[in-house]
Amino acid sequence: MIATVIGKDEVVKSLLRHKADVNAVTSEGLTALMIASWMGNNGVVNILLQHNVDTEIKTIEDEATALMVACQKGHDEVVKSLLELKADVNAVTKERWTALMLASQKGNNGVVNILLQHNADTEIKTIEDEATALMVACQKGHDEVVKSLLQHKADVNAICKNGRTALMLACSNGHSVIVKLLLQNNTGAEIKTIEDEASAYMIACSKGNDEVVKSQLQHKADVNAATKKGSTALMMACARGHYVIVHYLLRHNAQIDVSDNLGDTAMIYACRNGNEVSVKLLLNNNVNVGIENQQGWTCLMVACQCGHINIVRLLLNHNTAVTVKDKGMKRALSIAIETGHHGIKELLKEYGIEEERCNSSGNDEASSDSDVLEKLGSNDVQRLEEATGGPTDETKQESLKSTEERRLTLNLTLNINEPKSLKIKKLNYATIGGGKMTIQRQDRRRDNHEGDDGNSDHKIHEGDDGESIEGETSARESDTN
Repeated sequence: MIATVIGKDEVVKSLLRHKADVNAVTSEGLTALMIASWMGNNGVVNILLQHNVDTEIKTIEDEATALMVACQKGHDEVVKSLLELKADVNAVTKERWTALMLASQKGNNGVVNILLQHNADTEIKTIEDEATALMVACQKGHDEVVKSLLQHKADVNAICKNGRTALMLACSNGHSVIVKLLLQNNTGAEIKTIEDEASAYMIACSKGNDEVVKSQLQHKADVNAATKKGSTALMMACARGHYVIVHYLLRHNAQIDVSDNLGDTAMIYACRNGNEVSVKLLLNNNVNVGIENQQGWTCLMVACQCGHINIVRLLLNHNTAVTVKDKGMKRALSIAIETGHHGIKELLKEYGIEEERCNSSGNDEASSDSDVLEKLGSNDVQRLEEATGGPTDETKQESLKSTEERRLTLNLTLNINEPKSLKIKKLNYATIGGGKMTIQRQDRRRDNHEGDDGNSDHKIHEGDDGESIEGETSARESDTN
């Protein structure tokens, strides 16, 4: 095996003439053929193949073959040699990863084309995510690999766990070139995830991928489609502060005043999360600032509760009604006072809004509903801190809790769980001709935390290179991450 690592063809031949076991394995299940394939020593590989080496022996941990090892490393000539000797092109690892998936994941397009020419199956799916080679390539952003797979009729509309498609993965990770390729190949742009009922286009809006959104709008994506919770793409973009996308959507006639299942509108989401530019865009497009959600809260009340003073000023300048009461009989000024936003309290007073008497329940006494103010110019974007003083009684805690419950939540971190590892472990010191020689460690890991370039790889459980569609991500949490 040491001779295969260092590529000493004559030494290998001599050992084989002396009946060395060509199929001997290490404690990890590694064979001489695997090690030579990993190192790209094609001369040694061909010598071993001439001596009836078993190409289908698998490693113990991953159940990977020599062909898989060569494909992952991108050794074209070794792959050709193995396939000419009828290595199983569709063999699978313990997690049902194929040689084609491994090559697609690493962007080894030369290897991908060799495998496709030898009838590699493009539709085999992994166990954990039910992902295909095309999905893997789309997640990783390998344009040329995607082209090769599409030319060989890979199923562009295959669905993996939770209803995710290759298009969704490309959208989630911002691979605009791949998105265009998929759309040109009649991908099902309106397919939705099972859990959230979100389309690829909604995922792109939520992630803030401008070019991806442009491409989908050009292909007539349904701009007003909604998720199971009633959230639209406009709401997602407003919640996360993707104002360029908000602009695109408004130009494509996105419905501006629709509400989700809790009664929240795009304007309420923008105000809750302090996204001032999005608020300005909505105001310029004649948004209805008086819509109330199921709590009876208007966008002004939400901005006051969350402490976004610039947005409060914008709304006051836009003739927003300030004496409307929510279902707890509270007005915007009372909400600002209760949540400790003294700057907003003083701003409201500057505009002539007087602090009102409260009854024993803390609710405002009745007063006139005639405070209408003139519009002033907008300010530069400035996102302010959340409340400086937390709630001090049960009423305030309930108010904050209800706001938390109304955050926009979607499981939109779309990525494929890659297998834990394919690795060649360190070989110990060997003595040759009386001298000591060190065989360098040849570790190759492929896991959920480290890619070739050092960037983090994430899971397909509900990301950027390598990313799970798993766990809920709130609108406000997304903004701060």
